[in-house]
Amino acid sequence: GGGGSGSRKRQGGRRAASDSETSDGAPERSSGSARRKRRLAAETTVLDLNAALEEIYTALVQAECSTLFQKPVRRRDAPDYNDVVNNPMDLQRVKAKLSECKYKSKEEFLKDIELIASNAHLYNDLRHPHIPPLADQLVNLCQEEIRKREDLLDRIKKTMTVVRMV
Repeated sequence: GGGGSGSRKRQGGRRAASDSETSDGAPERSSGSARRKRRLAAETTVLDLNAALEEIYTALVQAECSTLFQKPVRRRDAPDYNDVVNNPMDLQRVKAKLSECKYKSKEEFLKDIELIASNAHLYNDLRHPHIPPLADQLVNLCQEEIRKREDLLDRIKKTMTVVRMV
């Protein structure tokens, strides 16, 4: 009868092993995982925002009113431009900021488009009065393109806010 009792001990040993499988330190892993998920969510929402703003940018550069605002003002075209305009902005700079994911909201993006118009007024109102209305059209188009994507942009903003708060 001694062999039978050894068999029973092994069964008890197996049961103990299965008990230890349930305590695997899960809380420690989930906190690191939660941080990774938050970081990934933040990166994803910035990329989502960027993709939406890229669409708006494309609509802007394709518009006829944007032609004069595509590139920085050249010194030979306006030698005193930098004396008058302290914070130059153009669509090429906007594109660079998009490429670097610098925009954290639709408001920041719109602010740069409004800066293009503000600069156009500042420099051209008295010199070339036909230019500022084109810049105003650009701002209006940007606002319209933002409105078309308002639901998406608001969802992205809410997600970004939640990710920042967590």
